[in-house]
Order: sequence, then C-alpha cells, then structure tokens
Amino acid sequence: MERIVDTLINLLGLAIWIRAVLPFRRTDSAEPEPPLRLILFASLFILLLLRGGILWGLASEIGPSIDFGGLVLSFSPDFRQQLVHSFGSFAVALFLFHLWCLGLSLCIPQGNRAGAVESAVCRFLGPVAGWHPALRITLSFLAGCILWIALGALLPALGIDFPWSLATILSQSPLIALSLWTSFLTLVLIVLLLHLVHSYCHLGGHPFWPFVDRTAALFLAPLRPVPLVVGRIDLAPFLGLIVYWILRRSGRDLIRWSLETWWPN
Repeated sequence: MERIVDTLINLLGLAIWIRAVLPFRRTDSAEPEPPLRLILFASLFILLLLRGGILWGLASEIGPSIDFGGLVLSFSPDFRQQLVHSFGSFAVALFLFHLWCLGLSLCIPQGNRAGAVESAVCRFLGPVAGWHPALRITLSFLAGCILWIALGALLPALGIDFPWSLATILSQSPLIALSLWTSFLTLVLIVLLLHLVHSYCHLGGHPFWPFVDRTAALFLAPLRPVPLVVGRIDLAPFLGLIVYWILRRSGRDLIRWSLETWWPN
C-alpha cells in the first residue's frame, strides 16, 4: 500500500512540475503567470509534506525506500525520515523523468522535431536538446553522480544514518549514475509494449502513436537483420521486449553485485 501511494504521489508531483515549467501550447499567453507558477510550486511542496505524513500514518515496521536501480536506500518509519524520504523520492523521480526526456531526445533526428511529442520533449529540455549527443549523455551521467553525492552529504546533516563515508559515496557515484541510466530501459519496454498494442489495435489518430511507432522502430533496429516476420506477424516487438528486459535485469543485477561486493554495508 505504501509503495502504491508513494508512486501515485510522485506521478502527481511530476504533473504539477511539468505544468509549472512547460506550457504545452505554442502561444506565449499559455505560459503560466508568475503567481500561478508560484502557486503550483507551493502546491507541490505541500503535497510532498502531506506524503510524508500519509506514509508515516501507513508505515509498518519496515520504512519506505528509494530505488536507485542497483541499490535501494531504506528509511526508518519515524516522521522525520518519512519527510526526508518524501522529498528525496520526488527528487529521484524528477531526475529520472529528465533522464527519460533526454534519452528520447537522442532518438529524435535533428531535422524531425515538428511532431507534437518531439516538440514537447525538446522544448522541455530547452537548449540541451540541441547539444551534441555525447555531451548530453556525459552531463546526464555527471548529474547522476552529483545526485548521489548530494544525498550522501545531506542525509547525515539531517541526522539520518548513512552507511558509507563521503569518500565511499564519491567512488560509488559512477555506478549509481550508470544504474539510474538503466531505468531508461524501463521506458524502452513501455514504448515497445505500446507499439505492440498499436500494431494490432487502432487507438485513434493522436500524434502520440506515430511517435511511439517511430521510436520503437529505432529501438528494434538492431534486430532488423534477423528474419522475424512470420506470415503477417512481426515477431520483432516480442523479441525486443525479451531482449531489453534481460538487459535491464542483468544490468541492475551486475551493478547491485558490484556495489555489494566492493562496498558492503
């Protein structure tokens, strides 16, 4: 129950954040006025405070946790740690959302950004969307390192026990950043699953579906040399789901094993 509430509030918080920072219409008048933007950010702050109280009321003997892919950071069920978890969990969710947007921007050709979804992704990233792909990947990797280092420095300052020293956190940060990047494979699986459904069901003419099909085609490109069409059935999406799921699972397991082997609690 706690995990469901936690996930739903993160999604709601992301929706508030997106509405505050990104107008989806093209007209300048659609951009939220400063007072409205301030109200949205204040609402997000209050939502995260309430999440801490709700989870504290629902808490069992096992406290909440933040999943970094290869490592799970657990918190005790007392109220202060619930509040820290609430804001920390949203910070990680917000980072992963930006990471997903950045990963999608890598799949959008420079000359093909006229689509509604492509335009929204690039406008959300701002100038970063036009940077060289290698620079975007490098900076996102560094941002993941900084996120882990910031958490490692902040939690002890708030009086919360952290099982590693600052030197250990610094050496862990590249693996944690790599682990966060494996979350993009979750988005790949979602896109392939949506593409598979759209291949056999007509779901309307919204621009979202052509974007899904184009993006899925890029993800499935490594499998195209293999003859996977049987009659009228294309098996590539099915095989792609299996391959990317294995990559995601094995990548996280390898990172988790490395962290547990080199830096046991």
